Amino acid sequence: AYVYLGSSNNLSTTPAWIGEGDQAGAWYGYSVSTAGDVNDDGYSDIIVGAYQYDVGGVGGEGRACVYQGSSSGPSTQPNWTVQGDQESAFLGFSVGIAGDINNDGYSDVVISAYNYTNGEDGEGRAYVYLGSNITPPPTPTPAPTPVFGSWKIQTPLPQDKHLFGIWGSSSNDVFAVGDMGTILHYGGNSWSIMSGNTTQRLEGIWGSSPTDVFAVGENGTILHYNGSTWVSMDSGTTLPLRGVWGSSSTDVFAVGGWTSDIFHYDGTSWTPVYTSAGSFTNRLYDVWGSSSSDVFAVGDDFNPQDGMIMHYDGQSWALMLREFTTTGFEDVWGSSPDNVFAVGDQGVTKHYNGTGWTSMYATADWLKGVWGSSANNIFAVGGGGTIVHYDGYSWSSMSSGTTNGLQDVWGSSATDTFAVGLYGIILRYQLQQPTPTPTPTPTPSTTVTGITREVNGDILPGVSVTIDGVGTVVSDQSGIFQITVTSTGSKNVVARKDGFRDRTRNIDIAGLGEEFTVICNFQGQYGLIPNAPDMWYALDCVNLWLYPPDGDIGLDMWTALDAVNAWLYPVQ
Repeated sequence: AYVYLGSSNNLSTTPAWIGEGDQAGAWYGYSVSTAGDVNDDGYSDIIVGAYQYDVGGVGGEGRACVYQGSSSGPSTQPNWTVQGDQESAFLGFSVGIAGDINNDGYSDVVISAYNYTNGEDGEGRAYVYLGSNITPPPTPTPAPTPVFGSWKIQTPLPQDKHLFGIWGSSSNDVFAVGDMGTILHYGGNSWSIMSGNTTQRLEGIWGSSPTDVFAVGENGTILHYNGSTWVSMDSGTTLPLRGVWGSSSTDVFAVGGWTSDIFHYDGTSWTPVYTSAGSFTNRLYDVWGSSSSDVFAVGDDFNPQDGMIMHYDGQSWALMLREFTTTGFEDVWGSSPDNVFAVGDQGVTKHYNGTGWTSMYATADWLKGVWGSSANNIFAVGGGGTIVHYDGYSWSSMSSGTTNGLQDVWGSSATDTFAVGLYGIILRYQLQQPTPTPTPTPTPSTTVTGITREVNGDILPGVSVTIDGVGTVVSDQSGIFQITVTSTGSKNVVARKDGFRDRTRNIDIAGLGEEFTVICNFQGQYGLIPNAPDMWYALDCVNLWLYPPDGDIGLDMWTALDAVNAWLYPVQ
């Protein structure tokens, strides 16, 4: 997709912006339109459709992207995307502005999925998305100190029992369950075997506290841990139970069976609360909720193996979503009522935003477990040692160090996460504070040269001044100018295009009195630095950083080509 800017001399023959698809055969750009001004910032936005976009290896679900305008043109990456949730529905076949249908001051958009099927083949569907709801998510607040981490094998014992579930009350109180009644416990230093007085396979575990833990498994097995011993509970069923979760010690759900069977514990006894009458092939694998009146259960319809999501609103259970894609769901977790993830077979990944479920692409491998510490720190694990991580924007693969299938994941915090799987494997991911880099001793020199900007072209020759105090750069054209600062202290560098207002960049050189060359990019009639209308700062002498607080790392990266370690770059 291309944008050509208009002017008094008609349209430019060179595109000012190019958008490009990231998937073969997606047909990105088949439909394009103005989106109006979806975030009401005074700049027009654009919307681009890719109706053949493939979500999670299925095909033809489709996608549409909104790019927000700015003083420097449309954003290089989409600020908002929506993906279809049905194979060959072709969402994004046509896109357009819907005006401001709710009169809130934000432009809205309309997107078609002309082949959407809901009872009748190819009925089609159109969606309206409100501008007030499609502004980009807030930029995550970075950690105050960079952190690094890796997954490390924690296999505790010479045992090969498959492990299917993990949960803990803290990083020093973690339980893992699996084959043949296996229960392992981590107390902060090492893992040990616990006796559950059962040989049944255990598949799910959850607790409300260190002294109130439930484990469920085959033949209706439910065990309860009171802080000292595991005791068998009467479930009232012989059906397999695969997942357990509760909002409190007196409000616990267990799911499983062959007919979407759901059981509830009220603090006294377990009772069946739901079964899908008329079917003998519906299986539920896990359950999670944000509260006692907002609970999700996921599974599949075994023949065919279509995905199902059930929901409990505090009064009754009902089918929320059914996927006719032969991909069942294995696990569900959320950070809030409007940020829920379901994962499963062939890497199927769904996201619930409080209104509806949409498809995401995380991996093509089977996913068995999902957990996160927040909306922008989520892990999913699965077959062949697969681990993928979601940072709030996209999924990326992580190295697990194993090919054993992983079955479940849980963590105590953003800095400490466990995963368990086949043949007794246990992995742990911990973030470590990096070793501080020693500050090098500055080496005196008479000049610092060779600093260049890589993005916006060459330095304009002959446009340079030496500043000692306050100086002014005056030019009748935009471009990149070279300014040399020859003494220490705070220097106000004023960039001005004649006839227009001044913009000041404060440069604070601390120490030594060395000569530094500062490359500044002044563009447009106001002498603005793209994406950086704020002050510039120098934090050191020979090791020199200059950056605007709201610059764009990807678009405005500076580099130094000399040997004296002078870096220029904007950071977010």
